[in-house]
Amino acid sequence: MTILALVNAQKEGQIESKIMRERQLEEVREARRKEAEKRKEGKREVLQGKMEEVRRKKKKGVSAGEKGEDVVHRKGKGDEKMKQKSKKRVSFA
Repeated sequence: MTILALVNAQKEGQIESKIMRERQLEEVREARRKEAEKRKEGKREVLQGKMEEVRRKKKKGVSAGEKGEDVVHRKGKGDEKMKQKSKKRVSFA
């Protein structure tokens, strides 16, 4: 074999190994993307569950609000706190 043939064969081997390496890296990227997508979907499901829970609590609170006891009691405490916070004092030294 000539030197030129040996160099070409070696370069072909290097090119093939680079292509194989790129394929492996692409497979790894694809696996990571799928895993991230799966995690994102899981988080979305958890969020949807929490949103439904909050909606149920709001609906439950509205039915209690129709009775009038719970809502009035909450507003009474809130008004006292608002009065205390609205009174501001300024001192000059």
